[in-house]
Amino acid sequence: MTTLIGCPEPVLLSQLLDRELAQEEENVLRRHVETCIECNARLDQLAKAKNMAQSGLRHALQSPFVTPSLECFSPERVSAYVQRQLSAGEHEAAERHLRTCQKCLGEVMEAFRITKNLTRKRHVPVPAALKARVASQWKQTPAPAAKEATVLSRFVLQIAQKGLELVDQYVVAPLRDVQTTLAPLPAYRVEDALAPLQLTLHAEQATIAITAVPGGTGLSLSMTIMGPGETQFSAQRVFLRQGGKSIFSARTDREGVVRIPHIEPGAYEFSCAGIQTTFQLELRAPV
Repeated sequence: MTTLIGCPEPVLLSQLLDRELAQEEENVLRRHVETCIECNARLDQLAKAKNMAQSGLRHALQSPFVTPSLECFSPERVSAYVQRQLSAGEHEAAERHLRTCQKCLGEVMEAFRITKNLTRKRHVPVPAALKARVASQWKQTPAPAAKEATVLSRFVLQIAQKGLELVDQYVVAPLRDVQTTLAPLPAYRVEDALAPLQLTLHAEQATIAITAVPGGTGLSLSMTIMGPGETQFSAQRVFLRQGGKSIFSARTDREGVVRIPHIEPGAYEFSCAGIQTTFQLELRAPV
């Protein structure tokens, strides 16, 4: 039976709430949430936020349409009013408008209610059995040593005039080397599309084939994870993080492929626990 080590990424709790996970993965996460106070509270908060958003949408669809006047609040002005970010003159003008406009008054009251619910502290009592179990672990577990900074493989791509270029690379274990090749699209005009770039990363346990296709100011990615003998690694969970936060999560399909629709220039971290491989990718805009 699969078990979960540590608390899951926040994006996985959101996918659990939306029933986007495979049944086995969903069962593992639900068992963890049942015994973890922090994850249980976080999932409960996500559920409340989702319900409030759906309730607001239903209310908007059922309410008769009212043509807004030029003085009606924009969403940004509603937020600034609720957060008390308006100047004295702007606040006085907003108060006068709210005395005569039921539409804006309703939006402001709903914003106040949502803000109050999202910022309200929720005190959850800790069961005595859980306190005792944690205390016993403190006594049995030695103090951890200082955590060393993790050094990861790093690749820097730059959007150039004719496509993508690998302008810098730094490879450390478990990655051993990287190969780059142009992956031409069938029948395209140079002025209409930029040539994609293919990176083949060779790790100790797997090979990762990455096809990066420029589009707009960023690019889209297709990653294929293969094991020994080019066997496809299916159902592998891949995370994309930026600034320490997960912004994308998906599992490889039956052919070992996962696709990321679009990323903008910036620094990203990719990780796949199933093959124990993590690396950094930086995308630079044209110079």
